Amino acid sequence: MAKKKSAKKKRPHYGRIFISLVLVGVIVFFLVKLGLDLFYKEQNSYLVQYGDLDIKDQYQAIVFRNEMVVKTNISGDLKFLAEEGRIVAKGEPVIELYNNGNRGDGEPRPIASSTGENDNPEDQNTPQVTQQKLEYNYNVLEFDIMNLKDQIIFDIKHQNYQEIPALKRDLLLKLEMREKLEGENKFLANRTTSYTQKTVGTGKLKEGQSLVVTAPASGMLTYQLDGYEDVFTIDNIYNINYDEVDALNIVPKHIPSDHVNSDDPVFKIVDHATGYLVVLIDKEEVETYKNVSKVKVKINDEMMDGQVYDVFVSADNAIAVVRVSEAFDQYFDRRIVGCEITRQNYQGLKLHMDSLLTYNNQNGVYVVEKDRTLRFVPVKVIGYDDDYAIVYNEQFYDADLGLVRSVKANQEVVREGAKYKEGDRIN
Repeated sequence: MAKKKSAKKKRPHYGRIFISLVLVGVIVFFLVKLGLDLFYKEQNSYLVQYGDLDIKDQYQAIVFRNEMVVKTNISGDLKFLAEEGRIVAKGEPVIELYNNGNRGDGEPRPIASSTGENDNPEDQNTPQVTQQKLEYNYNVLEFDIMNLKDQIIFDIKHQNYQEIPALKRDLLLKLEMREKLEGENKFLANRTTSYTQKTVGTGKLKEGQSLVVTAPASGMLTYQLDGYEDVFTIDNIYNINYDEVDALNIVPKHIPSDHVNSDDPVFKIVDHATGYLVVLIDKEEVETYKNVSKVKVKINDEMMDGQVYDVFVSADNAIAVVRVSEAFDQYFDRRIVGCEITRQNYQGLKLHMDSLLTYNNQNGVYVVEKDRTLRFVPVKVIGYDDDYAIVYNEQFYDADLGLVRSVKANQEVVREGAKYKEGDRIN
């Protein structure tokens, strides 16, 4: 019987195993590296893109509204028939004047303030004394225009080109303002004035006689006046020097509580459907207001819709006029109110807030160069919220540095910029 040949044992191919392991290791390495790179870049850098942002700012707004002050030719004791702060209809009884024989017909009485205390009679002349200071100085405007033109010519001759963009911007704003003052007044397009005065009653009341005064127009009723009703009129918006308004102490005063004399105001009717909030803004904010039409306005805890009606310059500041179409608390008796205005969906270059840092006393970001090193680039913030900032694209003007080159769309910017320094290299 033939013997079976014993099977040869195969020798393991260690070379093949080693090569396979190396290949698997390389694949795993690149997969992990790719994943880490994607994760790293996603978390630590991004391409700058255009975006939108709601920009919020706090202001002290001057309230302009249609107002009608009602005076009386008749002296007499006073009885209130309508509650202050509500909307009255035309022809609705508001007050009653009567003579009960207990007071002299023409006996004077000082006007009481809204706090219930008597005011110094000299204080009643405050609006007349300050009105001249509130008038816009046209001569100063003409001087500024000529001075800006001369400065631009001077800078061109001396090749100071970096100064020219800001000078040109200011010149265009002031020329626009002069055009408004000389001809265009969009507030007068459909009306002649926003202030009306009506005087009622003739003769004297006999003892026991009374006179009921009704509302000559529908609107919100108030028994408080501040003396500036014929100054802060809608058709006068362009003619006011707003830099002087902060110096005014505008306090509404309540009419006498029980007696009025001839030619005294007795109540005021305020248009509750439309009003204008005039706010001082920085000249850098002019474009952000011109580029939006609708805004949100918050006064106290009330939120309402607003429309940017006009933007123009006034002396060293710029003015934004926001129209609102609903009354708010204290609307009828406050001339100056604190408010928050939100410009919605404002578009520009959008950065993460944590990308911003300060370097050599400049605000900026770190841009990633082609070789993955970081370079500091200055930026100028237009507006921001808790998470994002909107900045100027490519360049902006600085009063000290002139024209400054800035970040551009599609450039790569690192997040958490304060963790790095210029020249660092990232993956």
